[in-house]
Amino acid sequence: MSFPLSLNTLSQYATQRSIERGLDYYERGYVGSIGRREPLIEAEVSGEVQPFYHTCLMLDENDRVVSASCTCPYDGGGGANISLPWRWSICATQMSLRNARL
Repeated sequence: MSFPLSLNTLSQYATQRSIERGLDYYERGYVGSIGRREPLIEAEVSGEVQPFYHTCLMLDENDRVVSASCTCPYDGGGGANISLPWRWSICATQMSLRNARL
């Protein structure tokens, strides 16, 4: 799975609620600094409880996402592993990658 993901592909890794909230955060410009440090893509996303949350996407040599994590307090069943539902902050980061030049 290469980045950035389409919304259709994103729905395989996140709940509809996480996608909607991620889209809202993306549209409001809440994804701050975003950068690439091989093999990672890291971003800061503005938060409600903390000033920001740190998100991290790990890529393989073909730019496929192999894991994703975030420091936000999420109670929806996971997010640290790609096989579990992704958090809204990870969704917002994925959406921001469409405009980032990394």
